[in-house]
Amino acid sequence: AAPLDPTTVKDDAADALEQFEAKHVIIFDGVPDQNIREAVEMANTAGQGIKMHKAVPKGDNEPGLFNLIPQTPDSTLERIKLDTTANDVVLLLRTSGTTSKPKGVPLEQGAIVRNGLLLSSTIEITKDDVCLNAMPLFHIGGLSASILATLATGGSITCIDAFTAEKFYNALGMAPQPTW
Repeated sequence: AAPLDPTTVKDDAADALEQFEAKHVIIFDGVPDQNIREAVEMANTAGQGIKMHKAVPKGDNEPGLFNLIPQTPDSTLERIKLDTTANDVVLLLRTSGTTSKPKGVPLEQGAIVRNGLLLSSTIEITKDDVCLNAMPLFHIGGLSASILATLATGGSITCIDAFTAEKFYNALGMAPQPTW
């Protein structure tokens, strides 16, 4: 998986799709996606053959589950068994590119799992905790400190779409009640 900032400019998105040799892109309902869509179109015009689906929430009774709606021709889905080991690269992130072109950072499954376990232990969260995540999920901080650390304990997570003081404050009163 290689999460991208949904508001990235088209040329940066196209560069990321090429850099990571993307085969499939999933966009999420309600999230800005125009630049990603245009980058996929550019890549496909150049022959990259990227399939794209929109993830639409199944409903309030099934939080975190999505239906995938085809967005490109021939966007059939193949169900394949994911058979990975601790040494397999399972996450690709990009640097911010402040000194030059963004670089790809491959992360192995074992390292990601260990990081989640270490963080959850250090923070002392438990399966009864509910994380309020306000950090972006295309950044290691949002993925690691909030999502993976909480998942390592079996806890719950509520995400807000973007940080503002008002959204954060309002989310503190939501159910399930955030504990951290």
